[in-house]
Amino acid sequence: LVQSLAAQYRLSNLRNRVLLQLYITCTETVTTTFEWKLRDLADRINALVGGLFLIVFSDPEQPQRHFSNPFYGYDSTDTLLSHLLSKRKLFDLNEPWRVDTINRMAVNDSSLLLQNPCEWIMFTNGDNLYNSAWFQSVAEVMLHDRYEFVAWDFVTHHTRQQGAHADTMEHQQSVRVELKRRFIDLGSAMVKADLYIKSNVLFLPDSLFSKDLFARDYFSLEKLAAHAKRGAVHMIHRILMFHQ
Repeated sequence: LVQSLAAQYRLSNLRNRVLLQLYITCTETVTTTFEWKLRDLADRINALVGGLFLIVFSDPEQPQRHFSNPFYGYDSTDTLLSHLLSKRKLFDLNEPWRVDTINRMAVNDSSLLLQNPCEWIMFTNGDNLYNSAWFQSVAEVMLHDRYEFVAWDFVTHHTRQQGAHADTMEHQQSVRVELKRRFIDLGSAMVKADLYIKSNVLFLPDSLFSKDLFARDYFSLEKLAAHAKRGAVHMIHRILMFHQ
């Protein structure tokens, strides 16, 4: 996943207009050796891609990790979301931050890049795959001031009823994205940070007592879209993600 997104960014003609930060966080217990392999991968890809691209191995006050996470990783998602929004809240929401200001910085200094808040946020799983056209497709929407929420079609291994017939194959179900349960996925949407702030959305709003844990992505994304301005939700009907 990381290597694919890095390659897309490196080849894009938007690479000097968009600061892309990838935060890697382990939601389940991993060995120390595996953790160091991830850190080494992040360092090597950062050096290869350069520019306004940065991978961060993130573990900011993570909750207790388990061999089998009972919250499907949403507890870690909320922790990382809080960390990202805390930086965004330091900026005047009436004057959206622009990545162009980064050109005045020493872009090879990761400490300076990390000081900048995320304007858009997407969460995904490490075993998901993305179409090679993903970055270019979503970046064009992301740079448009009109939108606050963007989602795209995807392939899932779950059975989905679409139209008059159900595709009963266990794997490779193509899904036309909709703001409807089972038709949108955590990794098939990207949301403006300011929309998270004004809607006060969390993936586990009632902590361990949150209901429908398996569908927390749908409930959270549906609430976010409901708080978006009129005409600010954009659907890309092109398969850009493969949910494993």
